[in-house]
Amino acid sequence: MSKGERIAVLATLGVAALISAPWFYFQLRIWKAEGHDYMLTAANVIVTVLLWAVLAGAICYAFARKREKAAISSPLASYAPIPVSKLVIHSALYRPTNKFDPDGTALVKDVTETLQHLAHDALAMKIENDLLGAAGFAPGKFKQLQVTYSYDNATPVSIVRYEHDLMVLPEDSRLKEQANKPPDPCVGLLTPLQIDALRMAKELQEWVQGFIAQNGEEPCVDASLQNGTVEEATRDLADYAQRIDSWKTKLRSEYVLNFQAESITLYHRFVGEEIADRHLGTLVDTTNSKKDVLDLISTLRQDVFRSWGD
Repeated sequence: MSKGERIAVLATLGVAALISAPWFYFQLRIWKAEGHDYMLTAANVIVTVLLWAVLAGAICYAFARKREKAAISSPLASYAPIPVSKLVIHSALYRPTNKFDPDGTALVKDVTETLQHLAHDALAMKIENDLLGAAGFAPGKFKQLQVTYSYDNATPVSIVRYEHDLMVLPEDSRLKEQANKPPDPCVGLLTPLQIDALRMAKELQEWVQGFIAQNGEEPCVDASLQNGTVEEATRDLADYAQRIDSWKTKLRSEYVLNFQAESITLYHRFVGEEIADRHLGTLVDTTNSKKDVLDLISTLRQDVFRSWGD
């Protein structure tokens, strides 16, 4: 209850007291002189007080109703505060990596509204047709998502992520990594796919060299087994099998941990450009020896130059 409303109620009760007090006094004097029963006088007083209390309650209720109506009629009453997102999606275009159908018609789906609905202060999602509201779009084609966004009123940035990848905005480690790298002189001469494939081949080459330096060359069968006894040969073969299994398991584990996911993504990007071979698809999934790694490096480089020739 506001200060003005309290004053109005107290004033009403004050006026009631000023009016009622003389009436009670003279009522008591007259009834005393005439010898009436005081019980009737007391009942009259109680009823009068109750009537004034009801009046005060009615006044309070009227003020409360007035406040409710004022709140409902306020133009801002029906609107809750809308939190402002720091992450702003300016555009989001989803398309096959080769961009065109054979008839030359551009294939592109605008999914800007979908990402704007999902984004708040951050956004993390996998690039999948269903999640982008693009079910049935360009079936059988490997696709990419190009997003232009800004964060906390900064300059807008554009990124490209590929189908089945995880996209994190704005804390995107790939974007930060690329931003910290010096300009690549090959940009403009090679496509992003060719650059990524050559980078992957280089990283694989450096990794396998480091792996061999740390763990030694891949174990091989000792030629001296031919001159030993059957028992010695059996023992040495068992030892070789154990060493080669341990070496390959370790190489396979490091490859899967550091390279397999990105290698599979590269393979699908080549498929999208219709320049990948089945051998590359097998290698990225089954590599477990030095020969496989070197074969994968060679195949990546060959596919880069095949795509350049196309």
